[in-house]
Amino acid sequence: MSGGYKVVLSDIDIKDRIYKDKIVQPFIEDNLQPCSLDLTLDDKLLIPTVGKEYDIDDEIKTFKVGIEDHAIEPGEFVLANTKEWVEIPNDIAGEVAGRSTMARMGLEVHLTAGWIDAGFKGNITLEIVNNSGNTIQLKEGARIAQLILHKLSSKVKNEYNGKYQNSKGVVANRSEEVVEYTKKKVNASKDVKLNPDDVERDLGEGCESGICPVR
Repeated sequence: MSGGYKVVLSDIDIKDRIYKDKIVQPFIEDNLQPCSLDLTLDDKLLIPTVGKEYDIDDEIKTFKVGIEDHAIEPGEFVLANTKEWVEIPNDIAGEVAGRSTMARMGLEVHLTAGWIDAGFKGNITLEIVNNSGNTIQLKEGARIAQLILHKLSSKVKNEYNGKYQNSKGVVANRSEEVVEYTKKKVNASKDVKLNPDDVERDLGEGCESGICPVR
């Protein structure tokens, strides 16, 4: 390749590279889209404390809770992670994008941290915000985001080896205190509960953007 361009991998190439390089494990072939792969939710959330004043370098206390034990209130921010373990090769960059189905419910799933450098290994942490006026109950195994793989113009010289390398489970910004959260009764209405199989797929037509989100 020349000119410094990136190429988005198609479903055929995603599947080939996953089998060749074990990029995503477990790989659920039914979650493969035209040019992305749906990623699913694991079973835990981290809930940062609110109402405090923090410096940007401070450690923030978070509460760990089972994903089905806490409904996300309007405006609330939580951290979650993918069930999938990702290992990005040195000639690939990954990008996490929200699914349009989630966006239409008011869920933002990655804020500004959607880029995955070549060489990264670990579960992907998701920064989830409920931008709707409804209380939303997440469910383990729900298809929450999509992974897009970009072929780089050349192999990188220095692979990612930062503080989030080999992240297991949901990881916050630092080695902050994590407190086990007591189970809380939730009152989310049935029409805003997000179950793994409650949304039918509509792949749409064409792929003008090169991302092809599930509609």
